[in-house]
Amino acid sequence: MYRRKKEMNDLQNDDGITTTAAADSTINATNGQQFVRFQQQKQQRHTKKRDSQLVVMLLAEIIAYLISTFLFPTNDLYQTVTSHVQKSVERQQIETFITYIARPYLIVLNACSTFFVWFAASKKFRNDFKQYLHYYRKR
Repeated sequence: MYRRKKEMNDLQNDDGITTTAAADSTINATNGQQFVRFQQQKQQRHTKKRDSQLVVMLLAEIIAYLISTFLFPTNDLYQTVTSHVQKSVERQQIETFITYIARPYLIVLNACSTFFVWFAASKKFRNDFKQYLHYYRKR
């Protein structure tokens, strides 16, 4: 009985080389393991790419935040330091005008910088935004 099973499991390929079904299943298992490893490596590359995009976006947001908030204390420091200095009317008007223009701009810049940073730094965000616009353009 054992001999008969062994004969049934023996296979002969085109070159006349005899292999067993057990060897073939081992090869298939090895190919399956290689496929699983390939999928894991592909997932790791995708995760690494996504993580690097997140790091770039985070750094860009930090820079935008620092720029937009750093100018407030700088302006306040300037006004405090020069408060005892005799200023002409023209200089006071210029300082007031710059403060009047700069403060709202910096507040808006700080609020909307997230969108522009994400749009510039992340390919995934750009693609999602394009799909969003395309979907609502059709409606």
